[in-house]
Amino acid sequence: MSKPQESHAPSGSKPSSLQIALAFTAFVGAFGLLLFLPAGRSDWTAAWLYLAIVTAGIAINYLYLRSRNPKLIRHRMRIGKGTKTWDKLWMVVFTPLFVAVYVIAGLDAGRFGWSTMVPFIRSVATS
Repeated sequence: MSKPQESHAPSGSKPSSLQIALAFTAFVGAFGLLLFLPAGRSDWTAAWLYLAIVTAGIAINYLYLRSRNPKLIRHRMRIGKGTKTWDKLWMVVFTPLFVAVYVIAGLDAGRFGWSTMVPFIRSVATS
């Protein structure tokens, strides 16, 4: 009895540098849109700082995985046949919640100021 292949990608299939760059840019751009569109402004310093931290984290994670386990990158870039049901369910539940957090943050801190914070933290978060 043979063991089924774990990878969803054809053997030797590797995302190109352009695909990686486009995915990275789209992901960071989506983060920015989810924050700045609801905020209604682009001069929100705390959001720019957050976006920079997230971008650095994604880049560091990618570079680490590329050197340690490039197969994992190829595997994670594809959802399709062979993806576990739990992973699909997680994405259906998690994605709207993930988007809502950023939209609400933009509406709250960037536009309406619904939440209250300690004055020092508020000055940093809304500047």
